[in-house]
Amino acid sequence: MLIRYLSAALRSLNPGLPDAAYDDAVRQITATAASQTLVAANREQYDLLRDGVPVTFQNDKGERVRQRLKVCDFEKPENNHFLCVRGLWVRGDLYRRRADIMGFVNGLPLLFIECKNIHRNLKAAFEQNFSDYKDTIPHLFRHNAIVMFGI
Repeated sequence: MLIRYLSAALRSLNPGLPDAAYDDAVRQITATAASQTLVAANREQYDLLRDGVPVTFQNDKGERVRQRLKVCDFEKPENNHFLCVRGLWVRGDLYRRRADIMGFVNGLPLLFIECKNIHRNLKAAFEQNFSDYKDTIPHLFRHNAIVMFGI
């Protein structure tokens, strides 16, 4: 995740809240549960992306307020920050891997593209590379929405 872009998007899409609300939203989005499967983690992150991140904070009057912070603007996509990175090195617990293309929306890695030379089989991209990435850098796919393989 690109925390700087995530934090900026939360502040832009949900203006005027105390810093604690934004910090709590970032914490929830970036938190990992070791016992959670990749599919369960991805589903949880999808729910936060779609429905917003529930936070509780005190307003200026000292009242406790519960609110959902938008992570993405689905009505006006131009309000989001889009970034594609080619050849991104990602560090796992034991290994580093280089993703061919990663697409980020508001700092979240939602797009993963694995490219192969024209003489390579796309099935190999899935069976070898993608499986290896899921084993060695699984956190990359916690927020992932789209995986593409291409020549």
